[in-house]
Amino acid sequence: MDPQRAKNILEAALLCSVEPIAVKELMRLFDDAIDASVVTTLLEDLRRDWTHKGLELVQVKTGWRFQTREDVKRYLEQMNPEKPPKYSRATMETLAIIAYKQPVTRGRHRVHSWGHRVYPGHEGARGSRLDRVNRPP
Repeated sequence: MDPQRAKNILEAALLCSVEPIAVKELMRLFDDAIDASVVTTLLEDLRRDWTHKGLELVQVKTGWRFQTREDVKRYLEQMNPEKPPKYSRATMETLAIIAYKQPVTRGRHRVHSWGHRVYPGHEGARGSRLDRVNRPP
């Protein structure tokens, strides 16, 4: 196969992929007619072809991918500023329960308390069945 055509196929596959693609998967594009060293050489050629553009071809742990260059990222972030997520009241209550390690007391959930436990910051806290199961021996 013509090397330029093979590079075009690799380029299209990588640009269309959401996740990095491993060399073995890229070899399957050519029905394993091209071995891994040739694919890697073509990928290095592609990397050099993209050196002066807004995207760069990088090798990561799981394969190869195109990503935005560092010097261009700040401009793109201005287009789509990251907004803080908006949570519903129920979600905030759930997060508060998790964050403060409070027993769940809403709805059908009931906490069966037993005993009294004192530890720094939570004087007079009550234990629950879950505490009984998870307490150290």
